[in-house]
Amino acid sequence: MVDLPRNLNAEEALVGSSLLQGDITGLALQVEPAFFSSSLCSAIWSAMLYLRDHDDPIDIISVSSTIGTLSSFSSIETSAQIVRLVNQVPSSAHLEKYADLVLTEHARRRLAQSLPNLSKIAYGRIAQSPSEVFSLALAELEIAREGMEKSDRKFWTTAELTSLDMPNDSWLLDRLIVNGGLNLLAGETRSGKTYACLDLALCMAGGGGIAWGKKVGSGATVYFGADNSLNDLARRIKTLSAGRQIQEQSGNLLIDIDPLDLGSMQSFITIENIIKRTSARLIIFDALVRYLGSLDENNARDVAAMMARFRRIANVNGCTFLFIHHLSKLSGRQAWSKLIDRVRGSGDLVGAVDSALIMTISGRNPRIQRHLRHVKCRIATESQPLEFGIIEDRTNCVRLVFENSEMKTKTETIIEKCLDIWVTELKASQGERFSIAELSSILEERGINPSESTLNNARSALRRLDGILVTKKGRTKTYSYNSNDAPINM
Repeated sequence: MVDLPRNLNAEEALVGSSLLQGDITGLALQVEPAFFSSSLCSAIWSAMLYLRDHDDPIDIISVSSTIGTLSSFSSIETSAQIVRLVNQVPSSAHLEKYADLVLTEHARRRLAQSLPNLSKIAYGRIAQSPSEVFSLALAELEIAREGMEKSDRKFWTTAELTSLDMPNDSWLLDRLIVNGGLNLLAGETRSGKTYACLDLALCMAGGGGIAWGKKVGSGATVYFGADNSLNDLARRIKTLSAGRQIQEQSGNLLIDIDPLDLGSMQSFITIENIIKRTSARLIIFDALVRYLGSLDENNARDVAAMMARFRRIANVNGCTFLFIHHLSKLSGRQAWSKLIDRVRGSGDLVGAVDSALIMTISGRNPRIQRHLRHVKCRIATESQPLEFGIIEDRTNCVRLVFENSEMKTKTETIIEKCLDIWVTELKASQGERFSIAELSSILEERGINPSESTLNNARSALRRLDGILVTKKGRTKTYSYNSNDAPINM
C-alpha cells in the first residue's frame, strides 16, 4: 500500500515555531487539527487552538497541562515532545512557509484519498455519457477540495466592494426580477407560470423587447424544464414565437429536462459549468420542486443550504436565477392567509430570494382572470399588481398581454364605450351587417381610437352579447343585431 503524502518535518516546524511565537497567526490560522498527519502534532495543535480561543497564554506549560484534557495523550508524555519541537526551530521567522507546506500536503492527501473513487468513475460503468463522466469526476474533486475550503474564502474590504464594476441596472425586468439575484415565481395551477417564463426567455433570446409589459434586454437563457414534456415545451415555444413574430434563437435559449438532484454537490457543479459554457444571463427552474431530489422542501436546513449554493453561483458568475414554485391549495383557515404565506415549503425559500412574485387565477372561460403580484423585494418597494391574459388565435399564435390594474380599469372602460356605441348603432340598423372596418369607423367618428388589442377584446365581447349574430359576407366577418322576428339584410 502506497503511503499518503505527508511532510512530518513541516508539521513539527509549524507547531514548534507557533509555540516559540506564543500565538497562532497568519496562514497558520487556516490550519485545522485534522490537517496534520501526525496524531501528536494534531493533539498539540488542538490544545493551542483551545488556549487561543479562551485568551489563555500559548506556552509549553499551558499546552502540556491542556493536552491531557483534550486528547488521549497524557501531559507527562507530551511535555518532552513539546520541548523538542520548540528547540528544533531556531525562530518563528518561517512560520508562514511551514503553514503553507502543511496545507499543501493536506490537500495532496485529500486528493490521493479520492483516487479510488475517480478510478471507479474512469473504469466502472456508473456514468452514462461523456458529460456525466466529467461531472461525476468534478464532483468527487469538489468533495476532496471541501477540506481546503477555509483557505479559499474571500474577504472584501469596503473599499474593494465600492470599487467593483457593478451592472448599472439593478433589474433584469424592471421592478420585478432582480439582476444578478435569486427570484421566485410561485403560482397556482394553470395560472400561466410556464407560459410567462418561456415568453420572457424567448424575448431575451430574440434580442430583447417587451416582456410582462416591461422592457428587457437580450441574453442567453438556460431553461431547466423537468416539470414539462418535450412535446409540450416545443408546442409552447412554437406558438409563443409565432405570437412574437420571431424565429427562436436556438443558440440563446437552451432547454434542459434531464434530472438533477440539488441535494448533491455534483448538480451545482453541472449547473455552474453550463452557465460558464453558455454565458447564460438568466437561469430558470420549472419547477423547483422537480429538482429537489434528496432535499426536503419543508426542512429549513436543506432549503437554506441549497439557496446558499445558488447565491454563490449568482455572485461569482453575475447571473440571475428565477425559480418557479407552487402555492399550497386553499383550505380552511388558509383561505384567509396572506398570499406570501401560501408559498409551499420552508419559509427559508422566500427568505433567501431577492424578489418574490405570485401568480393567481380566477374565473372561468371566457372570463378567466390572471394576476401577478409582487410580494417581496429587497432592493425597492414592491411594484403594482399586474393583470395578464394568454391570448391564442386560430393561427396557433399565443401572445401574453400584461397591464397594471389602473390600465386594466381604463381598458375595460374603453371596451364598455365601444360596446355601447356598437350595440346602439346595430340596434338602430337592425338586421344590417357591419364589417370590422365599418365598426372601427363608427368609433373613429365618435372620437374613440382604441389600441388594436383593446379593439380585439371589444369585438370578442361583442360576439358574446345576446342578439348579436356573427356571419360572413364573402370572406369578411360581419356583425349584426337581430331580434327573433327581424330579417337579415343580405
